[in-house]
Amino acid sequence: MFAGYRLLSFKWDICITCYFRELELTDCQWNWFISEQLSISAPALKYLSITGPNDDQCYNEDFPSYEFIFNIFAPNLQSLRYTDIPADDYILHRSESLVDAEIDFKRFGVPLPQGEDLVATEVLEKLSNVKLLKISGETFEALAFLNHLLTNWPMFHNLVHLEFISEVSFNNKNKTMLNFLRISPNLETIVIASGFLGDLSSTDCGWTPGMVPQCMLLHLKLVKLLEFAGFLEELNTVKSFLKNARVLRRMIIKFFSNLSAVQQNKIMKQLIKIPRGRSNCIMEVL
Repeated sequence: MFAGYRLLSFKWDICITCYFRELELTDCQWNWFISEQLSISAPALKYLSITGPNDDQCYNEDFPSYEFIFNIFAPNLQSLRYTDIPADDYILHRSESLVDAEIDFKRFGVPLPQGEDLVATEVLEKLSNVKLLKISGETFEALAFLNHLLTNWPMFHNLVHLEFISEVSFNNKNKTMLNFLRISPNLETIVIASGFLGDLSSTDCGWTPGMVPQCMLLHLKLVKLLEFAGFLEELNTVKSFLKNARVLRRMIIKFFSNLSAVQQNKIMKQLIKIPRGRSNCIMEVL
């Protein structure tokens, strides 16, 4: 593990070559790295983790990003974790062995100039072989589905577990969730681990029968909604899953820790009234 490194003013491309099975670059600051490309070549590598500082004060730019290209050659990689501000571009040589990935392009609240993150979109497209994907809400919300068409995206046929590690919207105006579920036909588990962005939706998702993703019709078996606060969008999300997920077996809801017993009881009454499309789906409220 390489921790706390800060690369300074290199004017040539840097290549990290290793023969380890695991490589962690932790709390590394690339602020002053002015090479055009950082390459990692590791034919035997199974696990790669790249994380940057959590403090946004480490980045002095108005729009946090690295002005170089990450080039990763790891043909036997099974697990990838990237939690840092984004680079200009990423060259990810396709690894058929990749099983799981965790992606969090940190923006520290700075809005994207064009509203969509083309770099994050390109990275996700190259991870279409994974079985388990963890992604931050901020990164997910900015994915680009041009004109809501899916032709520019590969199908995530292997993906069975999708987890959001920070707040996310189920029904944003760009229909990101709907579009991504439509290219994940075999998804079995959805976990929203840190709650929703807030009370953003005044209506239900409004999906017509022709819009419901295949995974919800045929494969989705488990939904976990953590940090549940009872916002209208959260209740509408529950309604959409119970209505459209025909083979759903379990829905686990865990209340936000700051809710009082009175607030929890009020939300419970609302949950009980939601009709279920599948009568034997078990709802667990924690």
